[in-house]
Amino acid sequence: MLIPELFTSTIAIQPQTAGSALRAWTAGQVLEATVVRQGLDGTVTLRVGGQELQARTGLNLAADQALTLQVAQSGTQTVLRILNVSNAGATPHSTTLAQATGQTPEATLIQAWRQVLPREGNLRPLLAQLAGTGPAGLPEPAAAALKQFSATLPLLDMLTSPAGLKRAVSDSGIFLEAHLAQALTDNTAPAVQNDIKANLLQLVVQLRSLASSSSSATTGSAHGAESPLDPALPVLLRQADAALARIEQNQLATLTGGPQSATLLAVDLPVHQAQRADVLELNIEEQKSGVAAGDTVMPWSVWLHFDFEQLGKVHARITLRGEEVAATLWAEHGPTAALFQQHLTTLEGALRQAGLVPTTVHCQTGAPPRPDAPSAPSSLLDLRA
Repeated sequence: MLIPELFTSTIAIQPQTAGSALRAWTAGQVLEATVVRQGLDGTVTLRVGGQELQARTGLNLAADQALTLQVAQSGTQTVLRILNVSNAGATPHSTTLAQATGQTPEATLIQAWRQVLPREGNLRPLLAQLAGTGPAGLPEPAAAALKQFSATLPLLDMLTSPAGLKRAVSDSGIFLEAHLAQALTDNTAPAVQNDIKANLLQLVVQLRSLASSSSSATTGSAHGAESPLDPALPVLLRQADAALARIEQNQLATLTGGPQSATLLAVDLPVHQAQRADVLELNIEEQKSGVAAGDTVMPWSVWLHFDFEQLGKVHARITLRGEEVAATLWAEHGPTAALFQQHLTTLEGALRQAGLVPTTVHCQTGAPPRPDAPSAPSSLLDLRA
């Protein structure tokens, strides 16, 4: 199973890049490069000798940063392996940015949390735009970009089958970099056309380009004939970037875990149903607390949170230990709790039919006594007197 991977130590040169120097590179050749700029979509412009190259990487690189690269693959697809970043000293080939820069994994996670938390948001404001309940008056190109993103979201019915749910989790965005790295290893085209993070990155790039074009046109108009920047465009851009940061936060939460329970997956699944788009929050944990020493059967818990218009906020916890399963539902609306109560026997029967042994199946009104989101690591803020 692929795990979320925020960073990879390879750089893939874009196929459209051409040049005699590139064609002359051979596998094993060592190159010195400088970062010119990096885009939000993972593309990076490198200066190698006197030539500028377009590439793609999962690394977070800064302008003017010096890189030592080695040609790992040449020909139709040129792949460069990072040997050294800036002045960190010669470092052997690594699969993580932390090792390439000499940082510990914990320090790398803390740095990543610091970059993500100021932008952190959620997917719901952006999804409100899809339903037409957000700020009105989007310019036509922005509305078209939003519609294109909407078309990639899974339908709610897809999540009712094991295969559909597995596909939706795989395309949730938290595996994007792992899929890209695997595709580079296998020398295949990455199948990320429905990946939510990849499509959010594309949406953000499109919106930034529209905002930049509108701003340039307004500034360049000597007589003020051009229309000013549409105020709805920056709002949409902030919402898209906040949704992107939410996926990055889930990736970091998955990698960080906790002392008592390890969050193996933290996933937000935006889904279509009728004319609405909603979010299902899914957390999969391996419970470590309360397990007797020497016990080889570890309990697993799945938390599910959603807030549909007709049902209100609903939370569910399913705990599996061997073949025994316990399911507890919380509905914050009384009528929803009563509805669930009427169908608990149906749920229990379905669990038995799946070969499981239900130990507890019940529903209560209210919210569960637990935080909704995994906590960030400590040491994010350093206060000195």
